[in-house]
Formats: sequence, structure tokens, C-alpha cells
Amino acid sequence: MRLSKEERETLVSVIVLLISLFFFFSVFLIPYRQILQSPRLMPHIITTVMVILSFLNFIRSVRKGIPTPAKMLGSFKVVLASSEWRNTFFAIFLIALFIFAGIPLLGFYVSSFIFMSITIIFYLRRLHFVFAILISLALTAVLYGIFQMAFMLNI
Repeated sequence: MRLSKEERETLVSVIVLLISLFFFFSVFLIPYRQILQSPRLMPHIITTVMVILSFLNFIRSVRKGIPTPAKMLGSFKVVLASSEWRNTFFAIFLIALFIFAGIPLLGFYVSSFIFMSITIIFYLRRLHFVFAILISLALTAVLYGIFQMAFMLNI
């Protein structure tokens, strides 16, 4: 069983709504000053608009059709069988790992090197392993040069 176009729209709108809500509540972690001088202002406006629009999209898509659990499971199996989707999910997983685990635990430069190495090795399979490491090392050095030397930021 596969989902119809309308049911896929509903499923995607739920995912977008959940992601929008996650970003909306994450904005509250940004320090607050005065209302117009706060670094929270612009992200708060953007995430509020995201939540409103994704909620409206969810309401519109629910009117067209709500997927049953059996259909969702069938579509999920079809998605897992597709190598393109597996590659997409792997990329999303790598980015999330880089942001939420790599940077806090290893620091920006070390996690950037590891992230770029894995990404280059996985997606550019015809490139030799040593070249992938050298490219990642060079890009990490460029990042260091830009942030540390040009902008004098300690990240």
C-alpha cells in the first residue's frame, strides 16, 4: 500500500509543522534583551511565520485525506527500499550528528573535519580515501583561516 498524493501532503505537513515547532521553541534559548535589540527578534518572527504557515498547510491537507497507519507503513517500506531516500536520510543524520553532538563534544574544527571526510568518502566514492582526507583537511584549514584570522572569532 502506498500513500496517495493527498495523504503524502498530510504527512509532510505534519513533519514540517513539528520541525517548525522545534525551531520556534529553540528560539527561546537565545538570550533576551529589550524587544527591538534582542538577537531573538528576527528568528522569533521567522519561526512564528513558519509555524502559522505550516499549521495552515496542515489544516488544508487534512481536508484532502488522512493517511492510515497501514498505508504509512507501506510507504515507509517503499522509501526504505529506495537508495536515493537512504542517502537523503543518511545526510540528514550526519548533519544532525554534526550540529547536536559533534560541535558540542569535539569542537567546531575537529567535527567539521570528520563531517567533511565522511561526507566526501560516502558521496564521492570514486575519490580515493587519502584525497578525501586531504580535501577535508584543506577545507578545515580554510575555515580556521576565515573564522580565526579574518574575523577573529574563537569557535
